[in-house]
Amino acid sequence: MGGAPGEEKMMKNINQALNAYETKYRRSGLPALTVSGLYDLFPSQPSQISAKWSWSRSNPWPHANRAGVYFIFGDTGNLLYVGKASRGSIGARLDEYFGYEKLTKGCRIIEPQAWRERPRYVAALAVPEDMWFEAAALEEFLIRELQPPLNAAGLEAIADRSLTSKGED
Repeated sequence: MGGAPGEEKMMKNINQALNAYETKYRRSGLPALTVSGLYDLFPSQPSQISAKWSWSRSNPWPHANRAGVYFIFGDTGNLLYVGKASRGSIGARLDEYFGYEKLTKGCRIIEPQAWRERPRYVAALAVPEDMWFEAAALEEFLIRELQPPLNAAGLEAIADRSLTSKGED
C-alpha cells in the first residue's frame, strides 16, 4: 500500500462531482461552488497530508457561518462522510461531531465509536447566501456520486442520539 494521498488527490473526486453537478443542474450566471482547503483536526500529530487549515479552539471552521456541505476524511485520506448545514451554519454542524478537549487543549471526537476510521480532516463548501436551500440538493447529489461509507451506515442517527442524550439527566 502506498502512503497517504495528498490534498489534491483527496479532493479530486469531490471536484469532479461538483463539476458534474454544476454542469447538469445549475444555470449559468450563478456563483461557482468552491471547496475550502483541508482542515486538520489534529495538527500536532504527524501526517503525510499537508492541510491548509488546522484546528484550534479559536480558529473557526472553514465557512463557519454559512450554509453548505462539509466533507469528513479519515486518517488515511479516505472520504468518510458528507453532511449539510442548510439553514444553520457549517461550523455549528461540525461542532456536533468535534469539540474542545480541555486536558489536551485540542480537538476531540464527540462520538468516536461512530466512526469506522478516525476522522482527521474536514473540508467545507459554502453555497451562495441567498441559496441556502441548495445545500440539501448538493448533499444528496454528492452522496450518490461519492458514496461515502458512513452516509450509508447511518452516522446521523448516532449524532442525533448524542444530541438527545445531552439534554437528559
